[in-house]
Amino acid sequence: MKSIVLNIGGQDRVFHFGLGFLGNLLEETNTNMVDFDEKRTANPFKWVPLMMFHSCAYGFIREGKTVDFTLQDMINWIDETDVETLQKFNEAFVNSLVKNVPEQPVNKKKVKVH
Repeated sequence: MKSIVLNIGGQDRVFHFGLGFLGNLLEETNTNMVDFDEKRTANPFKWVPLMMFHSCAYGFIREGKTVDFTLQDMINWIDETDVETLQKFNEAFVNSLVKNVPEQPVNKKKVKVH
């Protein structure tokens, strides 16, 4: 499972990426990947904290534990953290979507010119 550990809210927290996190995020926000990405780009101040909340909460959910923080807690922790932490989260999220994806071979057909 793809994840990153970030110190936020005074402790190290695991942020999960992958199908479970994405599925929960899209279902809870009633969006799809294209719409979510547009919303995240248009208003990252709302959507990035929501992403981080669901990413961190997914670790609790998959272990059958009660999530011990709220979205408002996550927003407060983000307000108290540095930009570098947010950049690390964003980079890990993007990499989880594109890293290790096999490249498709380019089919180069030779065209004969008469």
